[in-house]
Order: sequence, then C-alpha cells, then structure tokens
Amino acid sequence: MIKSVSQRVSFMFVLTLSILLGWPCHAVNFDQGIDAKVFLTRASEAPDSVAIPKLPAKDNTASERSSNNPKVQLLNDVSQAVSYGYQPIVVFDLDDTLLDTRPRRLRVLADFISLPDTVENFPAEVARIRPLLGVSIIKKGWYKTLQPLGIKNKNFMKKLSGFSRKHLMSYQYLSRDVAIPGAVNYVRTVYKLGGMVVYITARFGYLNNATMTALRNCGFPLPDGKRVYLYMNPGTYQNTVAYKSAILDIVDQMGCVAGGFENEPENINLFKRKYPSAHMMFLHTLHSGPEPPDVLPGIPFITDYFLN
Repeated sequence: MIKSVSQRVSFMFVLTLSILLGWPCHAVNFDQGIDAKVFLTRASEAPDSVAIPKLPAKDNTASERSSNNPKVQLLNDVSQAVSYGYQPIVVFDLDDTLLDTRPRRLRVLADFISLPDTVENFPAEVARIRPLLGVSIIKKGWYKTLQPLGIKNKNFMKKLSGFSRKHLMSYQYLSRDVAIPGAVNYVRTVYKLGGMVVYITARFGYLNNATMTALRNCGFPLPDGKRVYLYMNPGTYQNTVAYKSAILDIVDQMGCVAGGFENEPENINLFKRKYPSAHMMFLHTLHSGPEPPDVLPGIPFITDYFLN
C-alpha cells in the first residue's frame, strides 16, 4: 500500500503521466491504500509476433471522419496505452453485445410451433406465425415478439415460455450462437494491439461449456488467464448490476479500463458512471426495458463493430 512519501510521489507520477496522455483510469482515494503497481499493470505480455493493424491516419479527410467514430477512438487509445507500457482493458458483454441471440430465439420459436401438440392445439397461432418467421420479428421477450403479430392467446404464450425456459439456454441452442457483425475482428484487433479482453456475462457458470463452444466457433479470442478473461455469474448476487459491479472491482486491479460494450441500459450506465472518461458504447440490439432505452447522455449507440 502507499505509505511512504516516495511511494506517493511515484504513484502521483504514474497517475499524472496517464492524465497527460489522455488515458482514462479509475479514480483513486489514497486512504484506500491502493498499490501503485496494481493500479497500472505494464503490458509485458503483449506478443511481439502479432501484426499490429494499421489504424486510420490523423492527417487526412478519411481520418477526420474516423476520429468521430468511438470504435476507432477506442482502438487508438488501446494502441497508445500499450506503446507507453500500460495495460488497457476493454470489457465486453456477450448476449446481444458480441453474440446475436436472435437466431437462437428464432430457432426456439420455430421448434415450438413445429411440435405436434402445438400444431394441434394452436392452429391459428401457428398459421399466423409460420409465414412471418425471421430474425426481424425477434425482440427480447416473447410478449414483445408476438404482440405485434397479433398473438394474444395467454395459454399459447405460457406454453411457449415453458418451452423456452427449457431450451433457450441449453447447450444445443447456446453453442450455435453467431457473432454480431464485425465483432470478431474488432475483439481480435483489441487483442492484437496488446489490449486485455474481458468478457463479463450474466450467464450462469454452468453454461461455461456452451459459451466456450460458441466463442470458439465464432473465432473470438478464448480465455487464457493472461490477456483474455471470461467472468460468469455465480448466482450469488441480487441482480446483474450488482454482479457486474463486483466484477469491475476485480478488473480494476488488472489495469486501466479503456472502454466497454453492453446492450443493457442499466449495465452500460454502470460502466459509464464508474469510468466516465472511457469509451463506453451501447449496442442497440435486443435489450430489456422500453424504447428508446434509458441510456446516459454521451454514450453512443451502435449496432455493429464495423469501423466505417
């Protein structure tokens, strides 16, 4: 802990340098006794053999457009931080942030309306839904999905919800998740630049195998205990916000959070309040709550990870 004058001066030098570089770090209270060596971890594990993607130049018209792109700004910050010996961290949620859950939800719906019992007991609902099947109709929650289609049969909704609870988060369905457009290349670029990739998902720990299979199949960097980490909900927290807040406290000890991506408004708001100078981005995909989502001012909305 920071006890001596020399330690405090050393810590202040590190903190001042990070501020001069424009690098966002979490606020520190000296009374908490934080170790300067923990506060900023050197990026000594960045592989020398990895080719560094060329980022847009800063002195042409194209770069002026790119400079307003928060996804590009974050990659530039990661690259700069690594060049100064710091360990930048980018935090990613999984469902509807890196992984598109609509095909999985669509498959659950398609499988349900194909069941003989469903066809026999709900012929009108099946006839209404079948010709409209497609990811464009999928929302987060079956009521949100089916109400616009005119489906109001409560017994049908109850049966569908029961089928979904059994299958939506099963290995058979989860392992076939697909990536949000551009997500794989973006996360791999963060890693290749020397950044640390931290996946923080509300999925429970028993879903680890299916989650790892989906990440591997899509081509995302896999957890290695060095610069890629996966945190899953142990089920001991009151809600998702409390869980993710606790994990961020752990992440704080690994380096500096440069940015993050989330699809749930309350979670991205948590990220932004904790790291006000970092590049936090809201994935406007599927989310809980009303439209428009209640997101803090200044948080950009994105739908993919493409840089143009």
